[in-house]
Amino acid sequence: MFKHRTKVVAASIAVALAAGTFSLVGAQSAFAAPAALGLTSSSCPSVIQSGQVSGCVTELQNLLNAKTAAGLTVDGNFGPATKTAVLTFQKVWGLTQDGLVGVNTKSALYSAHVLRGAIGAYVKANSASTGYPTTDEYAWAGGVAQAMSKGGYVVWTEATGAHRLSGAIGAVIANSSAQPGFPVTDEYAWNGGAAQQTTNGFVVWTAATGAHWIHGAIGNFIAYYGSQTGFPLTEEYDWNGGRAQQVTTGFVVWTAATGAHWIHGAIGNYIATNGAYTGFPTTEEYAVPGGAAQGVSRLGTLYWNSSTGAITTTPPAAPATSSIAAKAASLAQTRVGASQATIISEYNSRAGTSFGSSTDWCAIFVSDMLRQAGYTGPMSAYAPSFNPNDKDKSSSRNPQVAANFTFIAKGTKPQPGDIALWDWLSGGVRNGITDHVNIVVAASSASSFTVVGGNQGAAAGLNTHVVTQMSSAQEGYDNLLGFARLK
Repeated sequence: MFKHRTKVVAASIAVALAAGTFSLVGAQSAFAAPAALGLTSSSCPSVIQSGQVSGCVTELQNLLNAKTAAGLTVDGNFGPATKTAVLTFQKVWGLTQDGLVGVNTKSALYSAHVLRGAIGAYVKANSASTGYPTTDEYAWAGGVAQAMSKGGYVVWTEATGAHRLSGAIGAVIANSSAQPGFPVTDEYAWNGGAAQQTTNGFVVWTAATGAHWIHGAIGNFIAYYGSQTGFPLTEEYDWNGGRAQQVTTGFVVWTAATGAHWIHGAIGNYIATNGAYTGFPTTEEYAVPGGAAQGVSRLGTLYWNSSTGAITTTPPAAPATSSIAAKAASLAQTRVGASQATIISEYNSRAGTSFGSSTDWCAIFVSDMLRQAGYTGPMSAYAPSFNPNDKDKSSSRNPQVAANFTFIAKGTKPQPGDIALWDWLSGGVRNGITDHVNIVVAASSASSFTVVGGNQGAAAGLNTHVVTQMSSAQEGYDNLLGFARLK
């Protein structure tokens, strides 16, 4: 009786296999995969789905491996791995993600371009933005590319990996691949626009400026100071024996001898118009009493007079110290010897603040003297806030304080009431950030003057200190950044 039953079961399985409807999951693994059957043929059901074991599933697995590098074992068994591969395919090609292989999925499988390797992995992970491939992979500029349905391309080299090119930035890279090179990042937001790093620099974009390639010394300058220079309006070009690139605020110009510098405003326009006469800039523009200045290679220094608008090689006259600043200097001398705790307590009482008795107090002392002298503008307990040219870009620095002061360059004789700005040597480096401030109370020359202030290192509260060219103290001339003069 059992022998007869075995023959009947075997015969039934054979019939089911021939009809493509046998669906006992796992049974097929003991046998060779059924011969592949065309998905759209009459031998296959209208919907192929989990649990089926047939030549239709063999064909499905072959297609998924060929078109998406799914890595399936071809066994004719529609198990979990096959369903996952179907869902991935449906996601990339924008189909209903149900794991059912119906009319639309069958059609897409036969018409789809091949996805494989690093580009295939990128598209599978980012199909919401890339869409599906509209070409097979092809050689491009020493690498590989594949066009995508949502615009642009995914491109690859072994060194850079796979990244998407799209929109205006992608067009610049795709149309001049030998210059920007291959992308090493995807596109990202930058300074109110967008950017994409490439092997040879960056391509940056805004709707107003379009996309432009920045590279080399000029490109590095724009990349670092882009929030100040603005976005490029042109590509880099030859200019007066060097190179230049126009930006929304002016130009960034370069020679091997001078390096890259930003020219803008009145001085920048003068250099841009008269570059053959002035030479290239050797410094950034900086504030001076009565205007601004910028070093140039042929004339030394150009000065802008804020009163007349003139550009000359003669510095404008320095504005006089305000009566408030002079009074603050006089008050400072009366407080010599006061303790840190006393000064902070008095300031808290007048300003309505609650600084602790061990707070860094140099800026607190300067603020208190100015406040007692009649100054009503914004104040700060943070030293960099007093320097209009300070390189500190942190949120602790209050630019509204600096806006009420004029920067006086080192080398200019200070006046009583000027605030001395110090950049202490730290780790062998001066970083352009103001570490300490105090008030000038007397001066005999640009390099010999007397200051009063609160120093954390002072043994007995507020002290006077005579600063000379050869001083080795922290408040030595070498550590001086310049002065801040109340407007």
